[in-house]
Amino acid sequence: MTSLSRSRRGFTLIELLVVIAIIAILIGLLLPAVQKVREAAARMKCQNNLKQIGLACHGYHDVQSALPHGSILDLTQASPTITHRQHSNWAIAILPYVEQGALGQLIAAVQRDNGAGMPRDDYNDANAAQAFVQQYLPLYVCPSDPNANKVLEPESKAGNDPAGRKFMTGSYRGVAGVGDPAANYYWDCPNPGLPASNLKGPLHVQSRALGLKGETITGITDGTSNTLMVGEYTTRTRERRATFWARAYTSYSMGSAVPGQPRCLIDDYERCLAIGGTGGENPCKRAFGSPHTGVINFLQCDGSVRGVNTSVDTNTVFPGLCTIAGGEIVQLN
Repeated sequence: MTSLSRSRRGFTLIELLVVIAIIAILIGLLLPAVQKVREAAARMKCQNNLKQIGLACHGYHDVQSALPHGSILDLTQASPTITHRQHSNWAIAILPYVEQGALGQLIAAVQRDNGAGMPRDDYNDANAAQAFVQQYLPLYVCPSDPNANKVLEPESKAGNDPAGRKFMTGSYRGVAGVGDPAANYYWDCPNPGLPASNLKGPLHVQSRALGLKGETITGITDGTSNTLMVGEYTTRTRERRATFWARAYTSYSMGSAVPGQPRCLIDDYERCLAIGGTGGENPCKRAFGSPHTGVINFLQCDGSVRGVNTSVDTNTVFPGLCTIAGGEIVQLN
């Protein structure tokens, strides 16, 4: 009896290379789709963060009868300026309304009466516990932010702040209003003065000495659906100029519109400087920008969230959206 042997034929080298090439092409086609899905999910999470922040700001308003302070300027000074410490900020103020009240108790400061319409608070960057200012809070971070979860020393500080203070980064800045770069006037701090009153944003600096108190919803006469309250900012370069959620000093947690300067809507600090414009570096310090291609997420005063295209008109439209009572009739399409 004769047994028949069967030979088993394997892949040839050419066939193997063809299979590998096909797999590589498929991966190449799938990767962009996967990245788009991942970015869409990150952007959705970012938008949800802003919605939760909006609910917290309105909760604060319900209790305090005013929106949170962008920051509180040192009230012990007769004529407070940028060289004096700033106390608290909007992100710290709303902690009890985002289920982080216990974290707020880590503030190493003495409570005091700051006057009618001002919260009892004496937090400042110089005496806050490091465990507090270096805390990572997912709510304050966009998943796409390249500076997420970094503890850094901000590049600038007030004259009497101690060196070496480090803070956790964040991704969102309060809308302080519209700045005047030629005069170096901004609503995050009076140095040497303040812009016209009709250029105030919803989350600006507050000061009893200067008569600046929190804004009310009814005071937003431009319309809550036409006024921006909180927006994204991150930078691909110069990370120490990023956003710091617990930093009260000027622009690290507040941003401003600067008329006619589109450079203030990009996520690259060095590129903003290279473009140049009136006001030099100051408009770049107060910029808005996001890692989402061509769009920046903003929370509006009515609690809704929308994307603002980076090509938006910065002469009238964007500045108009950043004021609460400028009288402008502007809205995004």
